[in-house]
Amino acid sequence: MKPGFLTYLGAAFNARPLGMPLPPNWVGLAAAGLLGLVNPGFWLIGAGLELGYLLALTSSARFRATVDAAHLQAASGTWESKRAALIERLPADERKRQEALEERCRAVLTHGQDGDEATLDGAQAESLAQLAWVHLRLLLSRNRLDRVVSEAEPPAEVAKRIRDLQKRIADPSTSEGLKNSLASQLEILNSRQASHTSVRDQLALIDAELERLRQQVELVREQTALSADASGASRTIDALGATLGETTRWLSDQRQVLGEVEDLTTAPPPAALFAATSKKPTQRG
Repeated sequence: MKPGFLTYLGAAFNARPLGMPLPPNWVGLAAAGLLGLVNPGFWLIGAGLELGYLLALTSSARFRATVDAAHLQAASGTWESKRAALIERLPADERKRQEALEERCRAVLTHGQDGDEATLDGAQAESLAQLAWVHLRLLLSRNRLDRVVSEAEPPAEVAKRIRDLQKRIADPSTSEGLKNSLASQLEILNSRQASHTSVRDQLALIDAELERLRQQVELVREQTALSADASGASRTIDALGATLGETTRWLSDQRQVLGEVEDLTTAPPPAALFAATSKKPTQRG
C-alpha cells in the first residue's frame, strides 16, 4: 500500500539532506519564530514560506518516489519478520513446500529469454505475492487441523465406543440413572465423531486448494518459459484473481474452524516475500 498524503507531509516537514545534522525546515521555522519575537510580521511570512515549501516538496514526483521507497523498505522489513515467524511454526516438510513455491514465484517475477530479462508489472507481482501468502496461511491452517486429527482416537475406535454405549443403553438391565449418564457420554462421542469427520473433510479440501495454487504457479512458470516476453505470463497471472478470490472467500467462510486467516486480504509486498525466499533458510532441528 502506498503512503498517504499525511505521510508525504510528515516526510517533507522532517526532510534532511545527506550530511546535514538537522532538517533545514526546522532551522527556518526556528529563525522565523525568533524574528517574530522582534516583529510579529515575520511569523506570517514564515507561515507562508512554510506552506509553500511543504506544498512544493510533497508535489515533487522525485520526493514522493523517495518516500515510497523508504516506506516499502520499512514495510518489507516488517513483513519479512512476520513471514519468518509464521514459517517457523510449520513442520520442516511444510516449510520446504512453502519455500519452494515462493522460489518459483520469485523466479517468475524476473525471467530471461535469450539473455534478455522481462519484468512483470507491480499488479502482477502483487498477485503472485498474494498467492504465496494464501498458500502459507493454508499450510498453517492445515497444520492446526492435522494436530487435531493426529491427537484424536482412530475413527474405528470411536465408532466401537459408540456402539458399545448404544448396546448398554438398550439393555433392559441398565438402571435409569446409568442410562442417563451413558446417554450423555453417547451425545459427546457423537459430537466428537461429527467434528472429526468435518476436520478430515476440511483437510482434504485444504490439500486440494494447496495443490491448485501450486499448479497455478507451475502454469505461470511454463507460460513464462514459452513466451518471448512477459505477455504470456501476464495473461496467466491476471487470471489468478478468480482463483485467489475463491480461496480467500472459502477461508473466510471457514474462519471459525480454521483460524489463522486474519491477514489474507493484506499480502506482503513482493519485495518482502520473495526477497526473504532468496535468503538461506534457517535450519531447525
